[in-house]
Amino acid sequence: MGNDADLQLSQQLFAAVLDGNIDDQPFISIVESNPRINGKAAIDIYRNNSIGTRLRALESIYPVVKKILGEKCFMGLAHDFVTAYPSYGPDLNVYGEDFPSFLSTIIRQQDAFAGFPYLPDLASLEWFFHAAYYATDDPLYSVSDSSAIDTSVLLFQSHALYSISTTYPIYAIWQGNQAEEKKKEVSAVDGNEYILISRYQGHPRVEKICSEDWRIVQLIEGGIGLEALADMAVEQDLELQTRLPAMIEQGWLVLYQGS
Repeated sequence: MGNDADLQLSQQLFAAVLDGNIDDQPFISIVESNPRINGKAAIDIYRNNSIGTRLRALESIYPVVKKILGEKCFMGLAHDFVTAYPSYGPDLNVYGEDFPSFLSTIIRQQDAFAGFPYLPDLASLEWFFHAAYYATDDPLYSVSDSSAIDTSVLLFQSHALYSISTTYPIYAIWQGNQAEEKKKEVSAVDGNEYILISRYQGHPRVEKICSEDWRIVQLIEGGIGLEALADMAVEQDLELQTRLPAMIEQGWLVLYQGS
């Protein structure tokens, strides 16, 4: 390749070829300009390695979904997913986020999965558990001196905080499939179940929370000033005095000094 544009084109062709999205021949022609390389064989090797790496990533991120579906069914779906969703970056820790929505589409379209309507929510829980581990660290802000907390202070959700509202008992399903022993019967949810995934002392964790804690966490999504939050809490009859310090202590919420 003679210049950066040619190199970029070759890289784009290579990525598309690996995912089977275009005909192999244009890239084979580029590779076989070097007579020592069999272009078709080289592409097959790289394609198999790329697909295999992404399949292993999905197995690692979604072990409970795999356990419920069985290895053969899960790997079939995972193969369809990696074919439809290429990896556009070198970091496989961020690959697989779209798998829950992929499962949702499959369940709607295929009657064979009619008995698994909860799988997309369960897969979301597993993705958030994975994402919480790799999330960006939050900046530190000391609140030991209460007089230092003024109206310029803003509250944000932690980078490692994720929440799910579901009508399925996915917490019990997830928890019951963490060990090898036979899982217990799971009772249906009466109303909504609220689940929080966070990181504490470097480790992701999953917790069921009450509807009031859920509502407080949702109010803070995107950031909010303390005064505005207090006003909204009064309007919605939410108790902040004890709940807010506990949420900050648990690392769910983060204080930022505004300008």
